[in-house]
Amino acid sequence: MPNPQLIYAANDTRTGYFAGGQYIRPYAGQGSVTALDFASFPPKVCHLENVPLSVIGPPTCLDGMANGRRILVAGAMTVDPKDATKIAYDNKLTLLRWENNTLRQLDQIETGKQPSGVCMSNDGTRAYVTLRAEGAIALFDLSGDKIKLVRRWQFIKPGQTMDHFQVSPCGTMGIAALQSLSQILIISIDKKGALKLSARLDAPKSVYSVAFHPTQKFALINCPFACCVTKVAPDKKGKWKVGKSWPVGFVPEGIEISRDGRWAAAACFEGSNPTSPNFEYYGTPAQVYVFEIDKRGELTQNTVFPLKGIPQGAVFTQNGKYIVAGQYGHGNLVVYKLQKGKWVDTHLRIDIPGQSACMRTALPEKWDAATPWIR
Repeated sequence: MPNPQLIYAANDTRTGYFAGGQYIRPYAGQGSVTALDFASFPPKVCHLENVPLSVIGPPTCLDGMANGRRILVAGAMTVDPKDATKIAYDNKLTLLRWENNTLRQLDQIETGKQPSGVCMSNDGTRAYVTLRAEGAIALFDLSGDKIKLVRRWQFIKPGQTMDHFQVSPCGTMGIAALQSLSQILIISIDKKGALKLSARLDAPKSVYSVAFHPTQKFALINCPFACCVTKVAPDKKGKWKVGKSWPVGFVPEGIEISRDGRWAAAACFEGSNPTSPNFEYYGTPAQVYVFEIDKRGELTQNTVFPLKGIPQGAVFTQNGKYIVAGQYGHGNLVVYKLQKGKWVDTHLRIDIPGQSACMRTALPEKWDAATPWIR
């Protein structure tokens, strides 16, 4: 049997978008998770329903191991128990397992307000989760197939959103995205996983999430209302700085870098939701911008392909042969493949139980104790 080539998808079953706004669906569910194994094509697919999660927040609400042994899912929002037409903060974390093309639940806990960005170590023993509404980052132990809070750190005031925290490949530092402040935090990490603020840097408007290049020479951040992706890298003295930006479409919802470091992708809303012809991007379909990354860490636009509905991200398979993107509102995923240096449509559409809220490529199969974090 070949090693699995897993992608995990979080599917929202509570909300929908119409005319620039969001509404609660009748008979709203909790959510669902899909696992796609690209060890063969078309991929093997399985689903698990009744998993609390939400499209609200950056498309980083789950993360999981290469072998499927542990997958952690954050539930940021739920239907307001006092008013079924509104949403309210949730506080759920759910631990899952994928095995023999089947997903099952291992554990579920209540934690802080609006858990959002999930970053798991690739041995699956621990994970950092941003508590978006509380302005905090929490560390959880997963080693016994249970979710146990280890510690939390308060870096900003509650209400100043802590959207996503991503750990670097070497595991000694990470970058946090603060959308409400348009800033990033450079955070050092000691051997026990404790966090310490190193620097606070201004970033383009509404910075949302972070992706590290596998060499750790730089990271990319997506900035939805600046309509760009931006490079963050250390200078000659080792101090991380916000650097060059590359333009993309309106509202890049997420940013991903392929495991081989050759490609980056940003899925953009464009004019996929507004109905007014006075809107600047009216009539422009959602699009995925794919960039080639050279040895200097410079980005060159390679392919732009359209999507239906409202995208919540695009991710690469572990082997870098395919891109999977979500079409929120159409209840499916689209698959593009690398062919002669360009990305082309396979015409495969994968139905999911819900609307695409987030996708993450499974963590690498191999790791060593010195560098347990690799995303």
